[in-house]
Amino acid sequence: MLGDYPAASRSVLDAALSLCGVLVLLCCSSLAAREISVNDFESLAEATKRVEAGDVIMLEPGLYLARDKVRTRNPGNAGAPIVVRARKPGTAVIQVNTPEAFFVSAPHWHFEGLVIDGRCADHSACEHAFHIVGRADRVQVRQNYLANFNAHI
Repeated sequence: MLGDYPAASRSVLDAALSLCGVLVLLCCSSLAAREISVNDFESLAEATKRVEAGDVIMLEPGLYLARDKVRTRNPGNAGAPIVVRARKPGTAVIQVNTPEAFFVSAPHWHFEGLVIDGRCADHSACEHAFHIVGRADRVQVRQNYLANFNAHI
């Protein structure tokens, strides 16, 4: 079929078909996105282990007593970041008595509307609300309230 068109038209047609393929992939990836509702620290930590690109971990209002750092293992991507968000900004309070609240080592994670409070018995033991390392590119930390850490990020 492409042989019937001049070379310039074929390249335009090829570009259009490639664009259609990208759009189909973007649509399909956003359709697969899930909202994972959590209401305690254990379910938050578990949700971070099983999320996929495009998923949203939604923290319901309440107090989350952190027993360990939360690790980000799975990557998001540019079109489908993994989002950790308070359902109502400022109402999901994560109290931490460990050196780090979130250990972010995967790309394209977004954190929104959280309150993270370091509550270590020895203040110097609360190092970071977010420790962002390695391949954790394109991480966004926005509209959060971070308190009582030596270096919040």
